[in-house]
Order: sequence, then C-alpha cells, then structure tokens
Amino acid sequence: MRFYAVMLALFLFVTTVFAQSDDFIEKTHPIDITVNQLMEADESTHGQIQALAKGYELWDAELNKAYQELMKAYGTNDKLKATLKEAQLAWINYRDASFKHFAAVCESKDGSMYRVFLASDRMEFVRARTRELRVMYGSFTETN
Repeated sequence: MRFYAVMLALFLFVTTVFAQSDDFIEKTHPIDITVNQLMEADESTHGQIQALAKGYELWDAELNKAYQELMKAYGTNDKLKATLKEAQLAWINYRDASFKHFAAVCESKDGSMYRVFLASDRMEFVRARTRELRVMYGSFTETN
C-alpha cells in the first residue's frame, strides 16, 4: 500500500512540476493543490480516499459554478441554454453510469488500492467536465 501512495504522490508531484513550468499552458488549479496537500498530509489508504473525496466535492462545486456562469453568459439565448441543459443532463446520466462501472471494476479486484483508484477516477471525471465547461465559456465569451 505504501508503494501505491508513493507512486501517487510522485505522479502528483511530476504533474505539479510540469504545470509550473513555462512550457506548460496552464498553472495548477487551487483545488489540485489542496488535494495534493491533503494527500501528502495523510498517506494512508483512508487519507488518500478522503483527500480525493474532498477533491471531488470541490470540483463538483466548481463544475456547478462553471455551468451557471456559462448559462449566464448565454444571456437571453434560450436555444443555447436549452441545449446546454440537455447536454449537462446527458452528461450527468453518463457520469452516473460511468461511476457505477468504475465501482464494479474496483469491486472485482482485490486490494484496498482500488478504492483509491475509484476515488481518483471519480474526481478526475468531474474535473474534466468542469474544464470542458470552462473552455466552452472562454470560447463563447471571446467571440462575443
């Protein structure tokens, strides 16, 4: 288990280093910094899962904020708002089905590290959607 915690910490460290280099397009998001700090503070399986669960919670709040900001940017364009809402509802269904699948895969494996993988996959899934919404917002507001 300690091996996995070290490998995960190393991965997070490397991504943080690359994210801070001038060659990397974007900086490390404050949520990711928080998750990294929490993971470093408690390297136990339980600590890793709790850190990733906190990351999920923070990314989910950020996703909701990004969605609301995009809806606001669409202003009175009801067609854009309706299609975004439709897409988001479809994504929620996809998310729920994916989480169910992630859980089934992890349950089929032996070892507590798969619970960490599950927590990580869940957080990364919501993080990715948040970034998608932010890109949509940037693209829309840059052209208006």
